[in-house]
Amino acid sequence: MSKRRRGEVLVLGIVALAALAPAASQPRDPKKALAHDQLGLARQALGDLDRMYKGGEVTRYDPRFAVWERRQVEAVRDAGASRAEFIAALEGYAKRLGDWQRIVEEGYRKDQVSRVDVHDAKYRVLEAEIWLIQEKAR
Repeated sequence: MSKRRRGEVLVLGIVALAALAPAASQPRDPKKALAHDQLGLARQALGDLDRMYKGGEVTRYDPRFAVWERRQVEAVRDAGASRAEFIAALEGYAKRLGDWQRIVEEGYRKDQVSRVDVHDAKYRVLEAEIWLIQEKAR
């Protein structure tokens, strides 16, 4: 085989390989990549808060639980979840916030949190329910 012919075969081989793997050569959406990082951080923070609660370092009505729950659901959305996945995440979020609201209300009855904390918990639940209704209506 001549040098020219080998060069043509080499070029054709490179072109064929490039055609077989176009997805590998395309860059990943940077926003989605960052959102995946955020999702990992949110899950880690929620796990850490849960361990802190079990160790007696924080209470269940600590507002950081709600903050990180929201961050988690926002990261799910931004990471490119399907509509169904996002709705499921919102449903779980609304349920967890409802549970958290009941915990905060119990803390209020025991004089462990203020009434403003109860208002905050209720507001967050309403916000989550509105967000869920809006997403389902799309």
